Amino acid sequence: MSQPKKRVTNSSRAKYLKQRAFSTSLITGPGIFFTCPRNKEAAAVYEFKDLLERVAEEIKPTLTGEDDPEQEGSKECEGEDEDDDDDDKLEDIESQIQKELEELKGGGRREEQGPKKQASKRFESKKMDCECLGFISFPKAYDPVEFTYHIVQQIQQGKPGYGLRFIQRITPVSMTCSANSPSEFEKMVTNLLRPRFGVKASSDLKQNESEAEGPAQQADSTVCPRVGLKFRIEPIIRCHDKPLNRSEVIRITGNAVQCFNADEYIVTTDECSVGHQASDLLHRVSIDDAQVVILVSVYRYVAGVSVVEDYDKDGKRFNLRVLAETQEKKASTTEGDH
Repeated sequence: MSQPKKRVTNSSRAKYLKQRAFSTSLITGPGIFFTCPRNKEAAAVYEFKDLLERVAEEIKPTLTGEDDPEQEGSKECEGEDEDDDDDDKLEDIESQIQKELEELKGGGRREEQGPKKQASKRFESKKMDCECLGFISFPKAYDPVEFTYHIVQQIQQGKPGYGLRFIQRITPVSMTCSANSPSEFEKMVTNLLRPRFGVKASSDLKQNESEAEGPAQQADSTVCPRVGLKFRIEPIIRCHDKPLNRSEVIRITGNAVQCFNADEYIVTTDECSVGHQASDLLHRVSIDDAQVVILVSVYRYVAGVSVVEDYDKDGKRFNLRVLAETQEKKASTTEGDH
């Protein structure tokens, strides 16, 4: 006598969807950590990936081929190879017709599934083995900090389509490394902070730009490009005790910033130092009035770092739920006044 088939319950289906939502590969590269209610990790993944796809389409003008050197080179060759372009256009038309015929043979189903498969490869979720937490990996062409700014601004402006049920707080990371190696973490932090904090106070940095701009703007070539930043460090640590505990994260990150206050970064020529004091060129800690915040995320086996602005006050520490509630209160107050 054959055994009865096991009935698929709602809990089994939820477990299947949860396993399907996450990738088991290691976390590397840029991305965004997010928090969500307990047992809603899988639903939050689908919700957040859908939002990121829409954001990618909204900020697409910043990522078009206008800045692509290969496409710029092809544009320069348009006038030289007009005949070749005509032949290419004919080939494109033929290939398009052939593609449409293949889609018709497939019953139109391929057309519906194609964009979804392509979109799903853009952002990839990673399993964290930590409750109420997830991570979405970004391709190199996209900046998670830029995406975070865009999402926060849209919620602050009350734009439709940004009401999220499961996503609570998001934390972008521009670089990631193993949380079990303090030396690797120190190297990553130094490399990430260098473009923002490691600018040298030297007039030579703008010499080539001033020559290209012409005599009218060459007087600005002696303007010191370095500005001392008021910063603070925000460690966000969960499911991790050591070696990167809170004190160690602050120590390593603070030392990295302090290295960029060395004489080689702040000593200037006489022309550049006019009107500037040495203290103005130093980066310094400011808890209540920080211009930038260094976000250090340590979750179980991975550590990530990013440098962000507008984090504390208007940004509400990138808590999307708090941002939405604040915007709703402002909207209701405005309606009440009218």
